[in-house]
Amino acid sequence: MTKKPTYEALEQRVWELKKEALENKQTEHSLVKINTCLLSLGRYFTENVNRITSLSGELFGATCALYNRLDGGMLCSIGQWQTPPDYDPVDKPDGHICYDVIQRGVDDVFIVQDLQNSIYAQSDPNVVTYSLETYVGHPVKFNGQYIGSLCVVFQSDYFPSEKDKLIIGILASAISEEEKSKQAEEALHESEEQYRLLVKNLPSVVYQGYKDWSVNFFDRKIELLTGYNFDVFNSKQMKWSDIIFKEDIETARESFIQALKSDKSYVREYRIKSKAGDLHWIQERGQIVCDSKGEVEYVSGVFFDITERKKAEEEKEKLISELQTALAEVKTLSGLLPICASCKKIRDDKGYWNQIESYIQYRSEAEFSHGICPDCFKTLYSDLDIYD
Repeated sequence: MTKKPTYEALEQRVWELKKEALENKQTEHSLVKINTCLLSLGRYFTENVNRITSLSGELFGATCALYNRLDGGMLCSIGQWQTPPDYDPVDKPDGHICYDVIQRGVDDVFIVQDLQNSIYAQSDPNVVTYSLETYVGHPVKFNGQYIGSLCVVFQSDYFPSEKDKLIIGILASAISEEEKSKQAEEALHESEEQYRLLVKNLPSVVYQGYKDWSVNFFDRKIELLTGYNFDVFNSKQMKWSDIIFKEDIETARESFIQALKSDKSYVREYRIKSKAGDLHWIQERGQIVCDSKGEVEYVSGVFFDITERKKAEEEKEKLISELQTALAEVKTLSGLLPICASCKKIRDDKGYWNQIESYIQYRSEAEFSHGICPDCFKTLYSDLDIYD
């Protein structure tokens, strides 16, 4: 025969059910607040960590809440809620409760009660200084290592429920995700800095362009080239086609069309006019990027200022032209010349006999001045006896 429960037992059971219902309601309320907090987090690590830490303190009704993290061999309070004005956020880790939580390497809640009579009253300076009685902490894991601890502390006795343990575990996991985001952000920032440094040191202007001729630039070298402010192009107030010589636009457009029909890369040269009115020759190297439908999404490329090269080429062409003109004007004699052994006339290629002076003068730049050599003078003017 089953023994009937006493009135006291039934009353105890009702009280337990009410307590459980209340705890469930409180847990549900806490989970809603956690969800709202996590959805509203921004991009800044420290701000996000402080919001999660603050929520921890509020949900537990704690005296204080902290996220302590190892950084450069020191224990640093990255997240803080209701910390005293004289609290030191950076300290050597040895002896601190949070450091022990990290060192334990156990993914579970760490609870210390009656702190004033524990070993931490001697090793952790905050226990006695701030009259702490209860510590509830959870390690934060990142890249397979425990690097920090999220904790709530009380100046009175506190006995966390299983649901409390679940909640602080969720919040510690949220900080772990923030640590991952922080590393990704730092890696991205480092990558961007390296890219900016590379772009800055390139002897060219790197750009991203669009099919309407608008362009975005990644550094201010474009200002030296065009004289126009960097932001004028990036804000789309001015398009790249606005400064290309009108006579060169069609050729440049044709290069783009031909690239679309092939491997979508091109090299084209054209002239632009700077803000000061100076002419610059540009060599543009671009790669067209299309979307899944084959539509032009953007163009990634570089501009080279080849003005000096073009000037050198023009000077070279001018010099070659001048040399060719000069060579055309120079007349030279070469080959076998048929000359009369008696009168010394020369036969030309038409069969006519010409005086040697006429023949040479016609076929070269040489000119003749006439005189009489001493031997001929004696023959012609022997009666003068000048050379006796």
